[in-house]
Amino acid sequence: FSALRCGDVPDRFGQIEMLHLDVWWRGQNLLVDGGTYLYNGPGPWHDHLLRTESHNTVRVDGRDQMLHYRKFKFLYPTRARLLAFGERGSARWMTGEHLGYARHPGGCVHRRSVLMLGDDVWVVVDRVEGEGRHTARLHWLAGDFAYEYTGATLALATPRGRFTLTTLDARGEPLPGDVVAGQEDPPRGWMSRYYAEKVSLPSLVVTREGDGVIELVTVMGDARAAV
Repeated sequence: FSALRCGDVPDRFGQIEMLHLDVWWRGQNLLVDGGTYLYNGPGPWHDHLLRTESHNTVRVDGRDQMLHYRKFKFLYPTRARLLAFGERGSARWMTGEHLGYARHPGGCVHRRSVLMLGDDVWVVVDRVEGEGRHTARLHWLAGDFAYEYTGATLALATPRGRFTLTTLDARGEPLPGDVVAGQEDPPRGWMSRYYAEKVSLPSLVVTREGDGVIELVTVMGDARAAV
């Protein structure tokens, strides 16, 4: 199953994570949330795990979706809405969008569509649309498994089988990025599932620049994607 974070932010908000996606497969959490670690720990760690960069979503032009004003306070609460949610046969899908970047030059809107085919294949399409030239940074934080990264494919060796993520452009061409785990400065590739504990995990980042519309496609499942 999948869990997509999509909805308006009416008041206090835990983290800056709109359209974050968690994925569970064969009882295993394969795409994960980074957690919190410490409420009053070192600033770089608190900021990293709280902000958009550590979540499974898209960052635009190096900005967060909301402005982190104080430790537990944000300005410009993100507006979001669910556009589609349905199923037919073994296919299930959902689409949402948010306006967290719309206040900046270019008025960018991030829309994410998630398609599940049976229990073993996901297709995620991220679309950033605005005026002018922009940079989109797609991030996936994987679970605690042995991994390898070849070309544009991250392969996870799980106890219940091999699971791969392949990133593509809108034409289906491979879109390579980079993978790190347990990077200290600046922090990247960490999860804190329990308070005051953290473990290093593979963090995949893919960046794309474009005019008007930027699209990134991620195909994931129990076999390497071929388009």
